[in-house]
Amino acid sequence: MLVAILTYVMAKGALAYGATLLSIYALGRGVPIIAAGTFAGLARHLSAMGRWTSSLEKGSGPLVVGAGHYSLWIASPH
Repeated sequence: MLVAILTYVMAKGALAYGATLLSIYALGRGVPIIAAGTFAGLARHLSAMGRWTSSLEKGSGPLVVGAGHYSLWIASPH
């Protein structure tokens, strides 16, 4: 993605627009890492969710499969 942004900015020559795109890209890459580090203390309480684990796995499985099917559907030519 970074290569695509830099290539686009070089082709257009729009420095301010490129800086904006790179800033948004950096936020998208950095915020999840910062959030994971900030809330890492919650991982200690995951053992209390042991009784819910089976239900969560059974519920999230169809969601993941559905997301995969949706991705294939939007990627295929209509």
